[in-house]
Amino acid sequence: MGAPQIWQEMADLLSDPKWKEMLAEYGRFYYLPREKQLEESGGIIGDREFSLPFMAAAMGAYGAWYYNDEMLAKITWSHLLHALLCEENHSGFQTTVLKNCANQEELREIPWISTNFAAQWCLNVICTLEFIRDQLPESLEEVDTLISGMPFESFRKA
Repeated sequence: MGAPQIWQEMADLLSDPKWKEMLAEYGRFYYLPREKQLEESGGIIGDREFSLPFMAAAMGAYGAWYYNDEMLAKITWSHLLHALLCEENHSGFQTTVLKNCANQEELREIPWISTNFAAQWCLNVICTLEFIRDQLPESLEEVDTLISGMPFESFRKA
């Protein structure tokens, strides 16, 4: 956790235009359709699947900022927001009560969330806000529209 943030800090410290371009290319490439990834890589990526796209949002945001690419910014925000909301489900943080669990009489939890998810999602949101804050949808209705075409399989890439 934190590698993209370190790489982005290094971009300013190194003052190396090639490093910045490499970071931007990573973000752009990650969100390409699979066929385009295979085409651009000459097939070298093989069967590797990029399965958790919300975790690449910091890199996508950097690429969108670097290239001033509004479409990449929308794609980046859509993956981040879709990780929390899908199929117009606006109650994603609703807790479940478990009785006599984990040495407690009553345990409240959000069943689908994990520490790693929360950490990765928050790190990526912080970076995404830094680079493409202006493209963040302004209302829940706009978010629903942005993520409406995404598959139901939560935050995993189809």
